[in-house]
Amino acid sequence: MLISESLPSDLGRVEAFISAAMAKLSPELPDPSFGFQIKLALHEALVNAVRHGNQMNPQLAVRVDIALEPGKLAITVTDQGRGFDARQVPVPTCVEHLEKLSGRGIFLIRKIMDQAEFLDQGRTIKMVKYFRGQS
Repeated sequence: MLISESLPSDLGRVEAFISAAMAKLSPELPDPSFGFQIKLALHEALVNAVRHGNQMNPQLAVRVDIALEPGKLAITVTDQGRGFDARQVPVPTCVEHLEKLSGRGIFLIRKIMDQAEFLDQGRTIKMVKYFRGQS
């Protein structure tokens, strides 16, 4: 199964896209517990792309590609922003960041997904979730 879409930089469209994508994906997932994890990682990646990547600019789009294959799900989210260095993002579990209200998206993605890599100077995130023991 392949889901591909280009979204405007509008947070309202993010939620609508996630709901539609999860409606298609959920019946195909090998375990219902994967649904919450995938939904959360997708939400964080899309919100970051709209908010931080495209700076909420409605003239810029976010590209989303979701590929469900036997044994894994791959999600790629690409924005049109300036990019960033993911290695420079503060760790939210450090004492000085614990009380901040934001800044946990990349941390959550890295914990939830089996792979998360930033490409194209940080404008693209590729995330993979493996379904171990599933065929």
